[in-house]
Amino acid sequence: MINRITILGRLARDPELRNTQTGTAVTSFTLAVDRNRKDADGNTPVDWIDCIAWQKTAEILAQYARKGALIGVTGWLQSRKYTAKDGTPRTAWEVVVDEFSFCERRQDAAPAPAPAPVYAPPAAAPEYTANGPTTATQQPLDASWTSADAYDDGSDLPF
Repeated sequence: MINRITILGRLARDPELRNTQTGTAVTSFTLAVDRNRKDADGNTPVDWIDCIAWQKTAEILAQYARKGALIGVTGWLQSRKYTAKDGTPRTAWEVVVDEFSFCERRQDAAPAPAPAPVYAPPAAAPEYTANGPTTATQQPLDASWTSADAYDDGSDLPF
């Protein structure tokens, strides 16, 4: 049997980070997911999907995710039975998240600095000519040399 679910939606509220009695991090949040159709009034219905994440996933979500962020989650669907305050039995369905992705750049985030170049040429890189290397302050050894002199027909090769 397969129980995998992938959902893309917006956070309805900031994730709430808590710790269990044994110290395990857990966070819960709700995703607002639009349906692909409109209702009779022309509105797009929204499904509110409860999600829960554990350990490092919970810590990262609580630290970086904020209300309104578009995120994709992958996990499995689980149900929990509980008794409401009025004594009626209830069932809650939630997605247990084991992977997630931020699907857009945060608007208030500072732009990332440009990565350092892997190779940067020296400031006064030598130029190579047929007469050898030169720099910006040096002249070629033979000022009468032209690009036609660079052509080699191979007539001096022994084979």
